[in-house]
Amino acid sequence: MSTEKRTRAWVDVSASGLRQNYRRIQAAAGAGTHVIPMVKANAYGHGLVLSARTFVEGGADWLCVDSVDEAMEGICRSIHVRIEPDGPPSRRLH
Repeated sequence: MSTEKRTRAWVDVSASGLRQNYRRIQAAAGAGTHVIPMVKANAYGHGLVLSARTFVEGGADWLCVDSVDEAMEGICRSIHVRIEPDGPPSRRLH
């Protein structure tokens, strides 16, 4: 067995980079096309609320989450855009 100390992986996410990437993708998609950032599972570990706000600041008017619970977290944190659960039907409101 190795005695070498292993470091866990991490990712540094730039809010300005997220906004810029969103704007570029939206521009490429064209007017009238909704580009919907997926922020489910706590934005894949990067923070649902922080990531959602960053995308909204970049122009997103719609977000996708995993569950109604995640949608409610966004709504309760004053993220006022359409938030659509995309998880299994058992996690959605009927």
